[in-house]
Amino acid sequence: MGESSPEPYDDDAELHAEWARQAQEFRLEQWRKRIPPSMRTPGELDPRIVSWVNDLVRRSPNNLLMVGPVGVGKTWSCWHAADAAIAAGWDGDPTVVGAYEWKLLITPPVNEMDVRDIARSSLLVLDDPGAMRLGAWELEHMYGVIDYRWNHRLPTIITSNVPDLRAMLGERIASRLAANVTVVVLDGPDRRREGK
Repeated sequence: MGESSPEPYDDDAELHAEWARQAQEFRLEQWRKRIPPSMRTPGELDPRIVSWVNDLVRRSPNNLLMVGPVGVGKTWSCWHAADAAIAAGWDGDPTVVGAYEWKLLITPPVNEMDVRDIARSSLLVLDDPGAMRLGAWELEHMYGVIDYRWNHRLPTIITSNVPDLRAMLGERIASRLAANVTVVVLDGPDRRREGK
């Protein structure tokens, strides 16, 4: 038997680089389809959030807490921080969960597979979890998710109108989120009312 000749493109660095570029472009395109229309407005990310994104891309992620009054762009910043990370080559898959989605997710009967998927997400965004009343049931399930993420050093973004996570989420959850957190306080006018 004769030896088979190697494929002409084996170990071709240029071919691999082109494949990687196309895969990254596809991921970015798919992510941008998930961004809600109201969050697609152009704008500049706060430099502190850009710094956090750079850490995420370099594989040294922290949690991120964005605090500020209603309408200053906390939710917009979440979507665009993830967009910037993917555009820079980060290969994670963000999961954005608003307060209403969280309530639906953990309303009995709880779909444990969905909760597990959220816990394991490469980046979890909990957008304004305090916007709806969080009782013992909701907080118990959130604790399980945050505890898993803390143990596995998976980054989480939290947005809130109030800076006191302990009052909103309880000591156990707040402690895990605060262990490795970048805090960004956003201020300014309600962007939703600008131009009206």
